[in-house]
Amino acid sequence: MPDVTLVRVGPENLRECGIGCLRNRDNPGYERKAKWLRKRFAEGLRFLLFRDEKGNPLAFLGYVPGEFAWRPVDAQG
Repeated sequence: MPDVTLVRVGPENLRECGIGCLRNRDNPGYERKAKWLRKRFAEGLRFLLFRDEKGNPLAFLGYVPGEFAWRPVDAQG
């Protein structure tokens, strides 16, 4: 089984870590997604990036407090 590392991504290291599946900073969608993520970080977004032993992204996990979920949830407090 390959070694997997977990990186906590935030506004301070987003540029270095990338956005998981969007790795090309020249892609027009990259800056739009980065801008969206920065707004969500201010709302409490937690973004975890899983990488293989070569540093390639494998998967990511993002979650926010229930009050800021962009899909309907019943999660007071």
